[in-house]
Amino acid sequence: MYRTKIEITVLSEDPIPEEMEIEDVLMEGYTGDFVIDSNWLSPEQLTDEEMASALRSAGSEPGFFQIEL
Repeated sequence: MYRTKIEITVLSEDPIPEEMEIEDVLMEGYTGDFVIDSNWLSPEQLTDEEMASALRSAGSEPGFFQIEL
């Protein structure tokens, strides 16, 4: 199980609303008024316990990856 962090920098003429979904931000970068730069950080291997905690923090649950603790 891995966690990979991706840093995204968005350049825009106006502030991006906090409630804007990431999919919409990316679409604006592909077809709209934003310029996007990304930086992939090294993947980090997680134990089942760490992944379960990360899933809960992301609003999911351990069963998403069939983790049974």
